[in-house]
Amino acid sequence: MAIEIQNKAFTSVTVGLHRVKTSALSDAMTASTSQSLASLPITDSLAGSKKVIEFVVETAFANVAATLILEGSLTGDVWTTLATISSDTEPDVVGTKVYTMDTSTYGSIPYVRFHFNPTGLTISSAGKCQFRYSTPNSSFA
Repeated sequence: MAIEIQNKAFTSVTVGLHRVKTSALSDAMTASTSQSLASLPITDSLAGSKKVIEFVVETAFANVAATLILEGSLTGDVWTTLATISSDTEPDVVGTKVYTMDTSTYGSIPYVRFHFNPTGLTISSAGKCQFRYSTPNSSFA
């Protein structure tokens, strides 16, 4: 199974003391080659506290228990699972799913990414989604 990494950059909006980062809406996945979607690498530090993560389903996928995980890398090319954010994202339900993740034990990892459906369940190629997370606004740090 291939992991589809779409070139969808994160945009940033300042909300009070936080920067909220949202990936651009994914394209429909390439059904013949992948059923797994990873975000572009994130270089913001997500370590050291509880984080709010959002998974936004804009166009429904199939009704399967597709997971969402956080992966980390020291190089940006070899990835390992750091945490399971959700064991069932309910990808067949359009809307925003909100999760809290404790990242206090991760230390300093230069690259992280979100990985949707890493086990490669058949989720339908028509679905579209976005990833969201927040970090402290550096101008207030």
